[in-house]
Amino acid sequence: MKAMWDFCLGLLMLAALLCPGQAIAQISSPDRNGIQSSPTLRSTSTIAIPVIPLYAGSDGPPLAPYIRYARHVAGDAASENWDNLAPDLLELNVSKIQFGPGGPNTILVRFRVQNASAKQGTWLLTTGRGAMKDFKLAERVNGQTRLLIDGTNLEQVRELLHLYHSFTHVLELAPGEEREFALSFQGVHSTLLPLAIQTNETFIEQRYWNIALIAGGVLGLLSLAIIMVIFYSTTGRPEFLWLGLADLMLTAYILHIPGYTTFYFLYDKSIWIFAIGLILPSAHAFFCAQFARVFLKTSVNFPVVNKVLIGLMLLWAFVSLRRTYLALNDLATDTAWLDTVTVLSIAMSQIMLPSIAILAVIRMGSQYWPLIVAWGGWALFNIYALSSTIALVPGLPFNWHYVGIAALLSALFATLALALHIRRVHIDKLVYERGLNKSLQKQIEIQEDAIRLEREKASAIATINDQDNLIHASGHDSQQVLMALNSIANVTEKMPSDALPSNLGDLLKSSASYLQDIVSTTTSGAISGFENSSFIALTRFRFAELIQPIEMIYRPLFIKKQIELKVDIRSDHWIVSDRALLARVLSNLLSNSLKFTQRGEVTLTAWTEHRKAVLEVRDTGIGMDPDLLSRLGGPQEGRVKIRDGEGSGFGLLSSRTIISRLFGTLEIDSRKGSGTTITVSLPLSDAKRAEPVPANGMKNIVSQIALVDVDEISRREFEDQHLCMSCGDRKQDNTQIIPVTHDNSASMRSWIGSFSDLGLVKPVWSDMLDHPAVQNVQNRAYGK
Repeated sequence: MKAMWDFCLGLLMLAALLCPGQAIAQISSPDRNGIQSSPTLRSTSTIAIPVIPLYAGSDGPPLAPYIRYARHVAGDAASENWDNLAPDLLELNVSKIQFGPGGPNTILVRFRVQNASAKQGTWLLTTGRGAMKDFKLAERVNGQTRLLIDGTNLEQVRELLHLYHSFTHVLELAPGEEREFALSFQGVHSTLLPLAIQTNETFIEQRYWNIALIAGGVLGLLSLAIIMVIFYSTTGRPEFLWLGLADLMLTAYILHIPGYTTFYFLYDKSIWIFAIGLILPSAHAFFCAQFARVFLKTSVNFPVVNKVLIGLMLLWAFVSLRRTYLALNDLATDTAWLDTVTVLSIAMSQIMLPSIAILAVIRMGSQYWPLIVAWGGWALFNIYALSSTIALVPGLPFNWHYVGIAALLSALFATLALALHIRRVHIDKLVYERGLNKSLQKQIEIQEDAIRLEREKASAIATINDQDNLIHASGHDSQQVLMALNSIANVTEKMPSDALPSNLGDLLKSSASYLQDIVSTTTSGAISGFENSSFIALTRFRFAELIQPIEMIYRPLFIKKQIELKVDIRSDHWIVSDRALLARVLSNLLSNSLKFTQRGEVTLTAWTEHRKAVLEVRDTGIGMDPDLLSRLGGPQEGRVKIRDGEGSGFGLLSSRTIISRLFGTLEIDSRKGSGTTITVSLPLSDAKRAEPVPANGMKNIVSQIALVDVDEISRREFEDQHLCMSCGDRKQDNTQIIPVTHDNSASMRSWIGSFSDLGLVKPVWSDMLDHPAVQNVQNRAYGK
């Protein structure tokens, strides 16, 4: 049970490993390092301690075999008699200098050194740590004991940390000179003591290497954080923001953990050292959890896990704010429970985040594998550091400066997971667009077939009507001829043959010719007619979304005919109109240009001006004669029949009808042999002020109009609730209904068109409600 408790407290010890304690001691006379020390004390030692041999110009040997220590000492290294403090000293049985689990008791460490070379030598005796509670280092030379370093002397601590980044003493020994040292400290969180005797060159080289490790991690993490902020500002996707904030917290954490904030800023503020040591990992866990919630959509994919993450995030926010409040008010009491809660919650994050990553790979796809490496690797690093720091595994080597590399790798793999996710989304989008293009091409083919069949149907109906009129007129004319022929027959019966008129044959021939003309005109009537449905479905789209799919279909046809197709989209403004009907019009215009242009080019241009969206199709084809233009310019009930292969004009008439239904205009400018220009103008709304209409706010967004989401209820429910305008049971306040749906298929349009002449295709934006078609519906509601 004690080992388990030590493991739980280990995370707290990570933050405090290199933190100085409170300073309470006074300063006296200077020693050979230029640092003041306390008055000299006298003591003798009768305990055998092996001597550490030192050689000038070389580092000392590993010190673990030479040192002796005692735990639970009643005094410290500044005491007068070291032998009385700890008569029974212990030896280390591992190569790493660590004295077991941490605790509030004082540890006394003793060792002896001797210059075994023939010349004077200088070394640095370094503890490798910058924060140990009640740290003291004393030496004994020829029976004289004096205090070298007092961890409660803030001025001395500041100078040592600024110069050496640890409690370090300059050791100068003459040839053969021997000294004995003792140090004491309270290993509250950790008893790790990387004690070493090094030359100045080795010490500086090691410090440079440690600084390089941290600097590399800091620069890498800051670069990733900046990249995430840039991506967030350009895409607006929140996962970039949360990952960038997590990287920033990790940057601050790896600066604090090795002690660099302590060395320069917090050496005299122990309460802030411990507070920041808990706040930073809590903040990092908070932002990682929020990144996981947004990036993996845990509310949808893992709802139970999502609730746990929200609870942990609230807990981390509370403990961070509580710790900050205590530090600001210099309140260091009654924090044990808060530290325990913080440590346990951070430990839970080390388990939960890798577990979520594994679930994401299993349920959502292999592209999330870097999250397992990022969060799992970071958790393993912390477990290893914990095991080494609190001696769960005795003798386990560890250097805290590698935290920079571990943090950078964790952030890199998290970023890689985000990149792979975006790549997966891009691939899925390409596959979807490819399928959409095929579907659109198929729909266009079906629509063209439907138009052709509808045209043939309308033409057949018009032919029957025209033929009825012609037959009626022909019957009247035929009666005149028949009456004349009967009169001639009656006259010839009563007259002798030699008295018949000489021009009788010519008269019969003229009558026969007249009948032949009547028969000919009766069997060759004009054909006309096209759809009279007034239903439109408003969607919100950009020019490119309308033009590009059709351009993809027609461009190969233009290339095959060796005609250049130019497309110039000059505006990316949002347009509100019936995209399906506009696609039919645009397809018809391009089809005509392709058909009647033998060489040259066809140009499709789109732009906006004066609250109008304009489409222009210009070709270098055969053009139209004035007679055709005049007939196309006015209302036509029948087919405009043209000779010499110029076409029927049906498509242009149908297109003009559609554009008129969309509250736009279609203008034709053409000359025989000089090509044709057709300009389509449509109403344009103010998209800059547009905002999405929430689903729960559709019913009363516009006065006297109710937007009804027909996707949420069945057709039978819709009709049973008497919402259908064709059922004759409208509301007493004359509220008009506009159906809203995701489904823009032919069957849905047909159903909605059976009771309404207007529908909206989701998502609904406020500028869609400014369209003249919606205003028409509103005018009907007010009886205008």
